[in-house]
Amino acid sequence: AFHIRSSEEGSAETGLTMYFTVDGHWYASFWFFLLMAGVAVGLFALGQRMVSNRLERRNAVLEEAVHERTLQLSDINSELARSLKVKENLVRIVTHDIVTPLRFIAQVARNASGRSAGIRTRMGSDAMEDISNASTKLYRNAQNLLDWVKLQEHGMELRPVNVVMNLQVEEAFGSVREIAASKGLVLVNAVSLDDTLLIDQDVLAIVLNNLVINAVTHTEQGSVAVEGAVMGKDYILYVRDTGSGFSKAALTHLQRLGDYSGTPDIEQAAERPQGLGYVIVSELLALLGGSFVVQSEPGRGTSVILTLRRR
Repeated sequence: AFHIRSSEEGSAETGLTMYFTVDGHWYASFWFFLLMAGVAVGLFALGQRMVSNRLERRNAVLEEAVHERTLQLSDINSELARSLKVKENLVRIVTHDIVTPLRFIAQVARNASGRSAGIRTRMGSDAMEDISNASTKLYRNAQNLLDWVKLQEHGMELRPVNVVMNLQVEEAFGSVREIAASKGLVLVNAVSLDDTLLIDQDVLAIVLNNLVINAVTHTEQGSVAVEGAVMGKDYILYVRDTGSGFSKAALTHLQRLGDYSGTPDIEQAAERPQGLGYVIVSELLALLGGSFVVQSEPGRGTSVILTLRRR
């Protein structure tokens, strides 16, 4: 309040009073403090949100990295487990299919050397025949083993080319021609020169070589013949021999291999008379998308029927 009055003494006038208001600074008002408090709370919340988003993004990146690393470790563990399984099977196969023939050869040679000269002469032909048979089996098993290790350890990438089947059969016969000649066997290539397949030649060669070697090994007289026929989109290849044939139990096992549904039991295959060859055939035919069926009777020969895709 502003009071105005007369300066004269004894004046009866009471003077004039004026009222006015002085406002405070805007930044000193209650509303400003309230606004600043709200802004501070908002900034704090925004900061917290930014920190939280950064942590979430970082956690997502870390989770993704952990997931990828876990998958990598899982793949590594699976590969290690597979490698260990291959090595265990390799030891079993070497023990059964390589060491046993070598031990037999050594035993035959030792027995022959321990006899007298006359007995050695009489036993010479039998001993040499045993050694020859064991050596042939050893060669076949060693070749099968190398093919199987290559397939299991490194895998095979298919490279299809046009293959003349008659020439491919001739190449397979070339690896057993000396053995067949020593037994007096006739090798018959009845595949037409016009038959061609778009197929991986290396894989097909391993399949044919195994079947032809197996047929010659189990045939003491007669013939081993290969025939071919086109049936729609498939090509049928027949490998027939006049050998000793397979028993019913062996045929049941071969049928399971022909109905390929996973990796066969290598340990059981090594212990069977047909050995590792048909296991390799079943795996490689599965790789090619083909199949096989074995028809056989004891003493009446064996026919292996391959079904291959023409393309």
